[in-house]
Amino acid sequence: MQTYSATRRFWMFTYANTVFVVHFLLVLMNVVGWIFPGPIFYAYLTTWFLAVAVDILFGVCPLTQMEFNIRKKLDPEAKFEKSCMVHYIRKWRGLAPRSPESDAPKTWRQKHSIVFIMVPLLVVSLIWQTLVYGRDIFYFA
Repeated sequence: MQTYSATRRFWMFTYANTVFVVHFLLVLMNVVGWIFPGPIFYAYLTTWFLAVAVDILFGVCPLTQMEFNIRKKLDPEAKFEKSCMVHYIRKWRGLAPRSPESDAPKTWRQKHSIVFIMVPLLVVSLIWQTLVYGRDIFYFA
């Protein structure tokens, strides 16, 4: 096991926490950004398409991998979930990480479950923007 100086450990820890905060803000934008009108809604649409594309192309969020790789360097014994948010929700609730999933092949739906969460959220957001704010959301002028 590689040992790091206290200063290096501090900066690695700070970097991992910064990645987590950025990741959390992007998730927050995807969860509640659809409620707001104007530029925040278009930022929501951008993060929505980005999240779905990254999930379909890579199967896992690169921010999750980046953060967990840094944290594994700091604590090689630590166990992490596949999803950053699932990992921290379980941690905050005092639950142990789940055991590694079996090596059985997964269906497309199991691999990309975020799509089945995000698509209904997009539909609801488009309806919300049209009904509550009474405007055509695809009119950019």
